[in-house]
Amino acid sequence: IFHEVDATLYTAAPDSFVGGLYKILKAQNIAAGADQPFPQLTQEVIIERDPEVIILADGGYGESPDTVRARAGWGNISAVGNDRIVVIDPDIVSRPGPRCVDALEALAAYLYPERFE
Repeated sequence: IFHEVDATLYTAAPDSFVGGLYKILKAQNIAAGADQPFPQLTQEVIIERDPEVIILADGGYGESPDTVRARAGWGNISAVGNDRIVVIDPDIVSRPGPRCVDALEALAAYLYPERFE
């Protein structure tokens, strides 16, 4: 996964509290190996690591699946080609606390839809 914190391509690494949610869900995070909890990746790194899913936690800043699809060079990313871009409510995923359970449920339903049918 690529969890986009904002349009400047900050993301949540596995050692962040957000990244911990993805660890619980057994999702492979393209920011693995980062030296800080919320690193800024380059477009080249994101394209090279080819995430299967893109999670947008920055909908309030105007980012959407359409704006991601329109980014130069992103058309070959698996998540873009397979329409696996989702906007998640930043209120449930951006702060540690009890609402992280809501975030886990929402992310699990998106990552593993067959288990929620």
